[in-house]
Order: sequence, then structure tokens, then C-alpha cells
Amino acid sequence: MKLIRLFVLVAALITLNGCASQKDFVRPAKDSFTLGKSIRADVVFAAGVPTSYSSAVSSSGEEVKGVTYFYYESPSFYGMVINKHSMLYSFVSDILVGEEYNSAYSKDETKFDTDKISKIKKGMTELDVIALMGPPSGRTIYPLISDKTGHSLNYAYNYDRFIAFGITTNNDYRLVVTIDRNSVVSDVLYTKDGIAQVIQ
Repeated sequence: MKLIRLFVLVAALITLNGCASQKDFVRPAKDSFTLGKSIRADVVFAAGVPTSYSSAVSSSGEEVKGVTYFYYESPSFYGMVINKHSMLYSFVSDILVGEEYNSAYSKDETKFDTDKISKIKKGMTELDVIALMGPPSGRTIYPLISDKTGHSLNYAYNYDRFIAFGITTNNDYRLVVTIDRNSVVSDVLYTKDGIAQVIQ
């Protein structure tokens, strides 16, 4: 699958320095936006002024622009996972083609069970995947995936651990399950810290 990762992780788009003083954002209600129909103005109207803007070019040549909402809390002790969350919305010609929510807060953590990934098989239905993995934290359509008529279920968990003063470690887990026009799985991609993993 020619999956293209168009934007660096939010942690790379926005440095942690200074973000703690920013006002937290409110996540829009589920299904507030429709991929392929909603526009950037819809997102900004519902979510407010973004924290950051980004852009990249897809493998098929389209310019993809992103708006990010990001908030984190300063760590209070060594070894803790830093409380943070983010939203990333991606647009082509101002049309929404991807949305993703990522949270390390215990109340709505987006961590998913990587041990279940091997159970996802081509030909499974979209509902089968959701029953197995839980609700996705994001969805995308072409050109963020190569299938021009399908969409993806995205599972993403990115977290930072406070090690010492000014020092953190970062880990990123990402699962993209492509669903074809018949609502069945056509491809599965799992990456850890940006590196594609072999699914056993």
C-alpha cells in the first residue's frame, strides 16, 4: 500500500516549550465533519484557531495542508507520561481528507492493543475491525491513502515520558486499516516510531 505520511507527528510540529501556557482546546463532537465534504472553515468554526499549520505534497502531487490543535501539561515528577492531546485535520483544496485525535490523558487515551493487530485480515468487514480494535481515533481518504474510493480507520498513540529536567522520550504507534468501497479490509499498515512493522 502506498500510504503516505504527510505530516510529521504533532510532537515534531510543535515543540513542547511554551505550549503548557496555552489554552486547552475542546474536541468537536464525533461526526462533526465529513471527509470529502467538510471544509477548513467548518473545522476552524467548530474548534477555534489552530495551534499550528503545516503543508506537504502527496506522492500523487496534491498539496495537502494541515491544521493542528495541541495542548500539554508540564510534568510533575520523573518517569511520568506527560498529559497531552492533539487533533490534526488535513485538507486538499480546502476539502477535509483526514482527521486524527491523539491523547495520552487517561480519560480518553487513544492507546490501542497492538497484540490484536495480527487478527486483522483482508476481507474482514469494517465493523469486524471496530469490534476487535475499538473505535478509531482517526479516518482518512485519498490522497492520504492510495485507494481513491475507500477510506481508512486510523489508530494512533503518541506519548512522551519525562526522564529528567528538559529531557523526554517519545514513542509513536500507528495503525492504518484501509477499507475498500465494499466496506472490507484491503490493507493493513502498522508502524512503530515511524518504522513499518512486520505483522505476524
